[in-house]
Amino acid sequence: MSSVVLRIVVVVAFALALQSLCSPALGHAADASALESRLMAPCCWEQTLDVHQSPLAEQLRAEIRARLAAGETEAAIEADLIARYGERVSALRDPGVLGGAMLAIGALGLAAILALAFAIRRWTRKGAERAREASPAPHKARDAEDDRLDDELAAM
Repeated sequence: MSSVVLRIVVVVAFALALQSLCSPALGHAADASALESRLMAPCCWEQTLDVHQSPLAEQLRAEIRARLAAGETEAAIEADLIARYGERVSALRDPGVLGGAMLAIGALGLAAILALAFAIRRWTRKGAERAREASPAPHKARDAEDDRLDDELAAM
């Protein structure tokens, strides 16, 4: 068990070392992707910038990446785009809706876990009952009634 933990620690340490060696451009690309997923494409308002394919979306993606590479923060870029295109450009406009959705997803997940737990409990009980039914009845000791029946059968 401890060798598994040691292997995990070594892999995590190696991954962190590789991440620190990566170029800053890769970090900006990850930041850009995160920001693009939070912004709607202002040409049609149907998809976020990270997946939408239009000239305006491509232009905004290039602008975001250039501004991040120049050292500007995600929050400043997002605030500027909201100022230019309005609150509608923010894909997460209403945190109350997002919170409600997350609460509903959590409740559904909890309900699924409980249903699974009850199903497993039911299956194990049925399995135990089947095992009891399949096993032979325990041998009981003979008593006077058994002897009397044997005598009557032998007399016939």
